[in-house]
Amino acid sequence: MSFLTYVVSLCSAAWVWTTVLADTECGIASAQGQALVIDGRKANSSEFPWHVGLYVETPALTQVCGGSLVQPRVVITAAHCAYRDMYGTLFKPYEMKVSLGSSFRDWNQKTTEHVQRRNVTRLFPHPRYRGTRRNYADDVAILELDRPIEVNAYVLPICVDFLSNRGPSLQENSVGKVVGWGTTNDGKPSPVLQSAEMPFIPFETCERVVPAEFVPFLTSDKFCAGHVDGAQVARGDSGGGLALQQDGRWFLAGVVSVGVPNKRTYAAFTRLDAHITWINEVLKKVKKDSSKGYEWVPAKLGDIPCRGVAGGLSKDGEPLYVGRFPFRGLKTSATIIPSLKKAIVTWGLLAHESSTYEVLCLTGGVISWGSDADGKYPAGALSVSDDPKTPIFVCRIVLHSSGHALVLGKMSPGSHCYIPTSDGREDISQTYDVLVLRNEGNS
Repeated sequence: MSFLTYVVSLCSAAWVWTTVLADTECGIASAQGQALVIDGRKANSSEFPWHVGLYVETPALTQVCGGSLVQPRVVITAAHCAYRDMYGTLFKPYEMKVSLGSSFRDWNQKTTEHVQRRNVTRLFPHPRYRGTRRNYADDVAILELDRPIEVNAYVLPICVDFLSNRGPSLQENSVGKVVGWGTTNDGKPSPVLQSAEMPFIPFETCERVVPAEFVPFLTSDKFCAGHVDGAQVARGDSGGGLALQQDGRWFLAGVVSVGVPNKRTYAAFTRLDAHITWINEVLKKVKKDSSKGYEWVPAKLGDIPCRGVAGGLSKDGEPLYVGRFPFRGLKTSATIIPSLKKAIVTWGLLAHESSTYEVLCLTGGVISWGSDADGKYPAGALSVSDDPKTPIFVCRIVLHSSGHALVLGKMSPGSHCYIPTSDGREDISQTYDVLVLRNEGNS
């Protein structure tokens, strides 16, 4: 049997890490979990408050992996959870969603008010990850959520030793906990969250016990954990974290990566400490980008996956959102019309449309609309272009021909405001409002 068919990725539960944050508690779980009776089933809702269900549109919304919340807007999971190995491509962020605070796998399962759901706005797979081509080496990814979760007893980050000097270490007597909705004895995913204790296994022991075909997947950033003929991780548990306890707090030590199919033996986990430098670099970038007060989030078919800017209003009263998409090599201001499932830009007397686009999402910024005219624009005007030499601003005007609709458009320095009309063309105005955005911290 070839390596490609022998190894099975354990998709369905992500792993995550979190250090003790200055302003957020981490790694605290109730001793037994709070027992709730929901539709006649018992579920522990707070024993693993950092655990995340990762769902992908395939095309229906399906749970494919797990993950761990490490910061209020950050989840860590396995890279293969977001990777189409057959094609060597990633899922788009707008195809992914997460659920926290629920013990049930089914997205539509009746549950409690403690459940929190978020869209994924950015995906950061490890830059060296190549799936089966590199035997699942560097199998780790970071997901940025569209807005922070609300920390409480039911949803809480797990601790991460970001400095590699404060958390528990993996050693022969270490025993961690793993949680997920993986395949059970009947060959189907578990409908409710399952947990198991997994002892750390030294490399020499693991190499001697697992089948020879599995040894190449024990790459330098992996460790083994589990049992022989005992509780196992299974298909559907990928990305789930192996957590170790120290001084009453749980720390993320590894990520469920790959295992041996149809055999009860040890599984391979991605070591957290092998990737701490990269993780810190990504988290620094997320924090820096969030400080701008806004982000451009990929979306499609009229979806607004965040706190979007509804700067316009159709004649029927439908909100029109600020977006952008590339046209003729330049990202251009676009009007997102949810009911039509598309975004529209104007260019050269005609309106052009796209079903995929980016949404302007607020992450702490404050917007206002400054009046101007004749190609001028107020200080703080937000450019949608990535090229500082060719700024394009978001403008809007009241279009009387469309029933007093407040229509979004685009303008460049020295030009007028160009807006799309209902007949697929563009209209021009010398007076307009321009979108201004400032960070709340500077207001």
